[in-house]
Amino acid sequence: MSEQHKSLLKHFISFSSALGIIETAIPVAFQAEPLRKTMAETVHEVRKMYSHRNTVAHSLFGPIEGKKGVAFWDYKAKKEVKLVESFWSFEDFDEKMREMESLETRVKNLGRMIGDQSKFIEQFLAEKGHRPGPLAEFFIPWPDGSGQK
Repeated sequence: MSEQHKSLLKHFISFSSALGIIETAIPVAFQAEPLRKTMAETVHEVRKMYSHRNTVAHSLFGPIEGKKGVAFWDYKAKKEVKLVESFWSFEDFDEKMREMESLETRVKNLGRMIGDQSKFIEQFLAEKGHRPGPLAEFFIPWPDGSGQK
């Protein structure tokens, strides 16, 4: 898949949907149960941290007088619009940022592993005279570089 194709795909697939694709790819691409379990746990942790990521990325934030930390304000709309405040101490903020950075590294490694496995599947099938299936098609460009059949 070309960088242009990847960029377009990322634009039109929500983060949650992308995690669903990864969850589907893991058991298809990997047979070793310990590895599958570790990968599934990583995706589960990413889902849990996603709300923290959204808080940091999409909420209003600032200091609160007399408190050491960061306040986040978000709007909730159910029958009426309310401004909801959450407060993270500096220690909470640092801990959550470290967790997100660690998960980012693990997710990148997971993506590389799925891509490498998909290349292996494509090569194996090509040697047997078969065209790759949907998993390899999703991760691997065709020899002409188009990413299409």
